[in-house]
Amino acid sequence: MNVANKTIIITGATSGIGYETARIAIENGANVLIHSSPHSEEKAKEICKKLGKQSAYFAFDLKSQDNIASIIESAVSAFGRVDALVNNAGMFPRNNILNFTNDDYEDIMNVNIKSPMFLNQALSQYFIDNKIAGSIVNVGSINAYCGQDDIFVYSCSKGALMTMTRNM
Repeated sequence: MNVANKTIIITGATSGIGYETARIAIENGANVLIHSSPHSEEKAKEICKKLGKQSAYFAFDLKSQDNIASIIESAVSAFGRVDALVNNAGMFPRNNILNFTNDDYEDIMNVNIKSPMFLNQALSQYFIDNKIAGSIVNVGSINAYCGQDDIFVYSCSKGALMTMTRNM
């Protein structure tokens, strides 16, 4: 996909895969809304200073879907439209079948599958309403297929993400 003059929302874009995706997209002419969690907001501001006017940031806790449309609204406000979404944000605290808690499960599933599901829904409707042939990328993990005993809930969440992607 040619990303020149396209606007891309990238969740979890303050480090790792998300940051590199944002950097490369901007190098190739895209505008990028860098999503960060509220505790990474200062880092997101620094990244935007580094990446320049083709970037903006939005701090939002993906553990809650109460106002998920505000991510899209923020991108539209900054750049006029949205053309793509990269669901990259993820939580992967260490746990196994014997030691995860309900809170662990809720936090991981909210960030890794529930928020991408509702973001995909909201952005799909935005694409339809605005007649945009947009793109959505859900960043998975090999752990969706092979698992790993010390990231049990994460592996389960990525399995769900891959199933959602196949069904979209």
